Amino acid sequence: MNQLSTYSRSVLFFLIVSISSLSVFAQRNGTVRGRLQDTAAHQPVPDATITILQAKDSSLVSFSRTGASGSFLLKGLSPGSYRLQITHVGYRGVVRSFTLTETVKDLDLGEIGLTGKSDQLEEATVMVAPVTIRHDTVEYNAGSFKTKPDAVVEDLLKKLPGMQVDKDGTIKANGQTVKKVLVDGKEFFGNDPKIASKNLPAEAVDKVQVFDKKSDQSQFTGFDDGNSQTTINLTVKKDHKHGVFGKLVAGGGRDAGGKTSVGGGTGGANGGGGDDLNSGANDGRYEGNFNLNQFNNDQQLSAIGMANNTNKQGFSFQDVLGFSGGLTSPNVSKAGAPIQGLTGNSQAITSTRAGGLNFNDDLQGEHSTLHGNYFYNGADDHIDQKDARQYLTPGSSYNQDQRSKAIQHSENQRLTAISDQRIDSFSSVKITSSFTYQNSSRTSQGIDSSYDPSKGALLNDVFSNSLSHARGYNWNTDALLRHKFAKKGRTLSLDLLFGLNSNSAGGNLYSVNRYYTPGAPTVTDTINQLYELPSNGNNYGANLVYTEPLSKKSLLEFHYDLSQANSRSDRKTFDADGAGKYTLPDAALTNDFSNTYTTHKEGVQFRNQRESFNFTVGASLQQALSSNRFHYASEDSSLHRAYLNVLPNANFQYNFNRYQNLRMTYNTFTNQPSIAQLAPVPDNSDPLNIRQGNPDLKQEYYHSIRANYIAFDPFRHTSFFAMFNLNEIQHRIVNDDRVDSVGVRVSRPVNLEGLYNMNGNLGWGIPLRSIRSNLNLNSRVSYDHNASLVNGARNTGNTWTVGQGANLNFVYKEQFDISGGVNVNYNDARYSLQPGQGQVYWTESYTADFNWYGPKGFSVASDLDYTHRSGLPAGYNSSPLVWNAGLAKKLFKNQKGTIRLQVFDLLKQNTGFSRSTNQNYIDDQSYRVLNRYWLVSFTYQLSRFGGKSMKEGMQMGQDIRIIR
Repeated sequence: MNQLSTYSRSVLFFLIVSISSLSVFAQRNGTVRGRLQDTAAHQPVPDATITILQAKDSSLVSFSRTGASGSFLLKGLSPGSYRLQITHVGYRGVVRSFTLTETVKDLDLGEIGLTGKSDQLEEATVMVAPVTIRHDTVEYNAGSFKTKPDAVVEDLLKKLPGMQVDKDGTIKANGQTVKKVLVDGKEFFGNDPKIASKNLPAEAVDKVQVFDKKSDQSQFTGFDDGNSQTTINLTVKKDHKHGVFGKLVAGGGRDAGGKTSVGGGTGGANGGGGDDLNSGANDGRYEGNFNLNQFNNDQQLSAIGMANNTNKQGFSFQDVLGFSGGLTSPNVSKAGAPIQGLTGNSQAITSTRAGGLNFNDDLQGEHSTLHGNYFYNGADDHIDQKDARQYLTPGSSYNQDQRSKAIQHSENQRLTAISDQRIDSFSSVKITSSFTYQNSSRTSQGIDSSYDPSKGALLNDVFSNSLSHARGYNWNTDALLRHKFAKKGRTLSLDLLFGLNSNSAGGNLYSVNRYYTPGAPTVTDTINQLYELPSNGNNYGANLVYTEPLSKKSLLEFHYDLSQANSRSDRKTFDADGAGKYTLPDAALTNDFSNTYTTHKEGVQFRNQRESFNFTVGASLQQALSSNRFHYASEDSSLHRAYLNVLPNANFQYNFNRYQNLRMTYNTFTNQPSIAQLAPVPDNSDPLNIRQGNPDLKQEYYHSIRANYIAFDPFRHTSFFAMFNLNEIQHRIVNDDRVDSVGVRVSRPVNLEGLYNMNGNLGWGIPLRSIRSNLNLNSRVSYDHNASLVNGARNTGNTWTVGQGANLNFVYKEQFDISGGVNVNYNDARYSLQPGQGQVYWTESYTADFNWYGPKGFSVASDLDYTHRSGLPAGYNSSPLVWNAGLAKKLFKNQKGTIRLQVFDLLKQNTGFSRSTNQNYIDDQSYRVLNRYWLVSFTYQLSRFGGKSMKEGMQMGQDIRIIR
């Protein structure tokens, strides 16, 4: 397929979308307006919520809010019959019915009187508004958006105006990625929003509140520092605050239809391609997961767990991983949908065991809170991959082919505890402590060969076996002491940090290396060695911040930071003796290296906060000392480096209105080289690519400029987002590669100047109400000006990446939903030393998902994922079409049980391939992936509550009659 077809398909898609959008917008030109008046005071009524519902089914059409004059105007309405609902906290609700036609498109309801709520006991009409705007918070009433009985929060979010849930579970609100999901204001399993959205049942949610959560420092001082995160808070229904609820899933199946293969086709740098492997064929497949939640008022206890060999991922040792890894997310969360897409790009066949506990409790009301969570993750990876590399070495370019197999085991555990104690109305102490334990091992086997494509001459070949293992822990504690003075804005805080880490690693390497030189005998080198690599470290620091208000709108912030990090690495290497025992010390691969990095940073910032804008300007003076001591090659050496840096910063935010703002930031910071980059001992675990540290490295110095523009219309549910980011890096750490005549590369980090990168992103969100759909468009571009050294010569690389995406989703009540999307990416990489080796290639991906929820508890689902590549080497321009499908049936009278049959990769076209480019080489990697398999699973929903259930009458748009 040529590039013309790439353009044609993309242009055709956008033309169809554009024409559909124009036709929809042409029909949505009706308006309704009016004015609200207090019947007693004869004054306008501002801040009332105006909601328009479809008359036939009470589905939400639009909403708005009255201004200071009490008037309202809602646009973009199609011809039809509607109900206009008026709600206000201080007045009785009012409902008006109206109809728009092709001839009557604009309707003025005139003056509408509102009667204040009486303190007398009398019959009143209470209406629940689907959407309410409270200051900077958009609040959705979950009961107004009907979902299926077994739906999870993710399914509820998909139905809310302005909300978007991507296929990988990423949540976007008003065009912004949601960074946190809270439950009744408390963290739920750390910082990953997907844990809550994929595990909590939608029926337990009362309200969904969306807001920008200010940083802890902003909340403490009362001045916005511009560091906010888009956050969702889920408030739990009162009757669900006393009970147990959750879900259990268990399933099994088998591979179907032949052998598992290494993807990538039949080409590459050496013409090698994918071939079938007997390993992993006809394996049995299993999966199971559960989530259980017990709530008792302000006390929350939750547990989640999973086990499978279908590449569904668990949790990392640092935090909860995004569930986009592997073939699918670990929880079947679509309401009754039987299928999740097998479209991930996992580079292994993985068996996973994972689990976690989460605990929240308010010990003394809001005066003392305790939060804790525990995670366990274990994974066994079976890896089979090929690498076809083209090394771009001036005068001696060569190709390297590598085939490797590995079995990798890893497990980690993490325990976190957070205590927040308010001593009095002015002082508080917050202590955060986390402990992580890790254990891993890897056994691998590889065959490598390099050759000169211009001469057709073999340079080398290597056979290697290796075994490695590691075990260690990391403990960090943070104590934050805060005090507010009587004068507003005057604060003092002290943050104390301490950490310890220790790691015991080691392994052995056996390899036979043959090097070929024309006209000379073959040189054979055998490596048979064992190494031990214990390392440990500690760090501590203090951050003192004092703020002094200069006026009601401005303050000064003074801060002092002290930090010190100590690390030590003691590598010992032994060669095998004649008896095969590792008794011979290898001085060239042995060293004892330690590093101490100390910083002192003093700074001041000025903040000014106005109604429509705020800004911050400041600077810090950072003194840093790096002390390195190492014993290498029987010599003791030391190296001390002192740095003095001025670190300016600025932040500006302009609010055009409540839903439209522009933010610009400028930051500077430094990046210290890692101990692996500093230690001079060689790493020969890959005999053809040897890495060695450089103790003379300088720290990197970054200048970062970022601009964001956000515009969101909460009434039309449209959103626009624009972002630009520029980074200029002084003393950037890059590779200095030295390649000899037989293809052995020795890589060493060095500092280079004049390097930078930039990227931009545009996003649009547009509701298409006439077809009950949402259209999301995304445009992106990035440019990277990088460099490295190749045999002493500077090789500058300029890489452009341009992408365009569009996604359209359609939901019809609880009967079916359809979504589809396209993403086109263009990559262009050029290098100064090899101008003829520029890489230009295209990647297109098309997705489609369909879910149908039929009568008697039946549901059917299917999804397609098609990827097309062009411009790659012969054999790698593959176009796999991955098709998944399944069937589900509800069981029992209460429909709490579900049985599912799922078939993944029906066409057996799932392939594993990735390409990476840099200044020195191009790497085309293909790897074994999980192909067609079937799975039968059973799901059971648990729910038992001590409170009363919600009445059946509380459905979308219905009024509730109560006696007051």
